[in-house]
Order: sequence, then C-alpha cells, then structure tokens
Amino acid sequence: CEPLLDPAKPLLPEHLAKLVTDTAAMRHPLYMASNLGFAYQVTGDPRYGKAGARLLTETCRLLGEYHPKLALDWPTGPSEYLPTAFDWLYDIMTDEQRRIVRGVLLNSTERLYRGAQQSAVGFSPMAENGSFVGNITVIIAGYLGMSAMALAGESGYDPKWLDAAVHMLQRGVETWYD
Repeated sequence: CEPLLDPAKPLLPEHLAKLVTDTAAMRHPLYMASNLGFAYQVTGDPRYGKAGARLLTETCRLLGEYHPKLALDWPTGPSEYLPTAFDWLYDIMTDEQRRIVRGVLLNSTERLYRGAQQSAVGFSPMAENGSFVGNITVIIAGYLGMSAMALAGESGYDPKWLDAAVHMLQRGVETWYD
C-alpha cells in the first residue's frame, strides 16, 4: 500500500488505457482500493483511507463514464472489491466521492440481481423449479449480498437484493446438505 500514498502520484496511469476497453482490467485498481480500505480499517491511518477513496472514486468515475450499463459481476467483474472498498472507506470519503461510487455500485447490484433471476446461459439460481444450484449460485449470492449490505441505508437501496442473496444461499446449503 505504501507506494499508493503519494497524493501527487497518478493512481491509474498504466491501467487507464485497459480500463476503458477491458472490464476485467478493473479488478486491479478496485482490488488496490479494497486493500487500502482494509489497511485504513486495521491501522486507522487516514493516509490509507484517503488514497483508497481517491483510487476508488477515480476508478468508478471512469466506469460510470465509459461503462454506464456495466454489471460488475462474475466471472470477470470485481464484485467483491467494490462493495468492500465502499464499506471500508465510507467514513473518510467526501459526499461527492460517495455519490460517484454509490452510482456504480447501485447499477452493478441491480444488474447482478437481474442476471441472477434470468441468466444468459440458461439457468436461474433463484428459480424454484429445481434449476441449477451449485457453487456459482453461492458465488452470485455472496457478491449480491456483499453489495446489498454495503448499500443498506443508502438512497436507492432495494431490500430485494439482500433477500435474494439469502434465498440463494439457503437453496445452496439445502441442496448440498440435504
């Protein structure tokens, strides 16, 4: 985390070109923002928090600009990093930073929810008709649940997201341990 603490240093120079054309490349800057958020939570050092908030906001600003309909979901998206970074950095972020990140996270969470309902590969983890239940169901539930919990209490939060995540986890556990 130490190399990322210099506020004068650009955070995304080598990732910027890939970020706008390759959504899988987003994993790295969001992973770094999440790590900085973790370091901030563990140490209380605001340098980590400010650097993480800056990186998270800059990445989400680019996502909103170049990928406005993007779902940050499996298998290429950074679903676990965005909500954890938002949660861990929330108290040090400005209102404007929260607004930018919240917009991307709200969009991603809703798209992940809709994708779980009606998958492009022909299964629906939330369906009650005995459709596919497996590890991917639990992965989707985890991503959806993390995002829902990070957004709880925020404007635009929909409780159906957390309900769906719990439902999918229950189905996974019941199927595997029946």
